[in-house]
Amino acid sequence: MKIFKTIIYSLAIIFMASCSNDKSGQLTGDITVEINYGAHKEKQKTIAWKPEITALEALQYAATIETHPVSNFVFVTSIDNVKGERGVTAWYYKINGKSPDKLAINTILNPGDTITWIYKKDVCSASVDNCKK
Repeated sequence: MKIFKTIIYSLAIIFMASCSNDKSGQLTGDITVEINYGAHKEKQKTIAWKPEITALEALQYAATIETHPVSNFVFVTSIDNVKGERGVTAWYYKINGKSPDKLAINTILNPGDTITWIYKKDVCSASVDNCKK
């Protein structure tokens, strides 16, 4: 039981250090942006968290990107010159290992979050093509 309490206490200290308050009482911390380009090529960058930063903004700090608006959607079409091909491959993202239920432009990040961008089979274009404008 003593070892368990020590582990929990240590994890709490690590978490508080990564999401500490600055002198103004505001939360501070970092966001980790991971990019999986496929074919075993990956990139990771740590950026400073700021209030109201979105998943799309974090990606913009970590890589060169291109986007394409369609109706109410904003798609990431290219990251560091790795371009998606509509209906074939596309860029998707996860936050802390979970698929979000919002577009990257609307997803607000928290200190300590890890956002992972993955280049994989396009499974969304058909549903967007059928949406009403």
